[in-house]
Amino acid sequence: MKKKGLIITICVLVVLIIASLITKYIDTANVSTGHEPECCIKIVSQDGGKVTYWGLGYKVVRYVGVSPNEPYESNIGVKMGSWFMNYEKPTNVILDVKSFGTNNTFQISEKADVDFITNLLKHSKYIDEPCDGIVDYAITYDDYTYNILISCSEIRKGNKQAKISDKDMEELERILVTAADKKRIYTYEESVEEMSKPYLMLDKENREFQFFWSMFSSYIAQGTYEVKDNEIICKTDDGNNVYTFEILEGEGYKFIESKSSRIPKYKYSGDAKEALAPVIDGAIFD
Repeated sequence: MKKKGLIITICVLVVLIIASLITKYIDTANVSTGHEPECCIKIVSQDGGKVTYWGLGYKVVRYVGVSPNEPYESNIGVKMGSWFMNYEKPTNVILDVKSFGTNNTFQISEKADVDFITNLLKHSKYIDEPCDGIVDYAITYDDYTYNILISCSEIRKGNKQAKISDKDMEELERILVTAADKKRIYTYEESVEEMSKPYLMLDKENREFQFFWSMFSSYIAQGTYEVKDNEIICKTDDGNNVYTFEILEGEGYKFIESKSSRIPKYKYSGDAKEALAPVIDGAIFD
């Protein structure tokens, strides 16, 4: 009887191992191609912001933008691993900056530059009264706006300012000037997207672009562009997508839907009956 029980146990374990390998293979293919896992039990967190798919010896964690019922590809982040995997909601820090000298806006995304600036903003001591200098830049970080006054070597937060060393100010100014000259951001303000407006960022020095349309999408189109017949043609590095914009007089761009890859649609509320595109044909980025 003991021998028979051992054989049954071994057979059950073999079946479970084989089933685990097969289901993991299927769901690995699904996740890697942007599709929802099939061979799992789906559990939604209490706040609806996280979906966990439990499989045989593995799990898939997915963070959603608005609702767990939205299309699977409309996620903020997805990761597959073992039952013991710990996956926190991804956060990519990008600093929005406005230059008052040129009235332009741009972003800083290089990790070393972001780390230097955020460390300076967080750990400076804001105890001094504001000086009479001119505000050169405004940096938005963690829901606060920090004004940079180069002439005073100070950072203003609210009605207080922090004095920083000349060395730190020189490095901060270098980062800001380099980023401002290198990249320009053009925003589509009329979009239905509320959390963060779609933007087209152009690096005119290296002919590179970044095209963002929704917080609901984990995909940000980026690659190189060329100028042809009063249009800029943006081709993604992965070779899958092309986005075309008409060059407008002054400094702005109009999205041409017929010459571009499809922009996904999203439902912007839990009771929305229709999915809407965050960027439509003729959208003006300026």
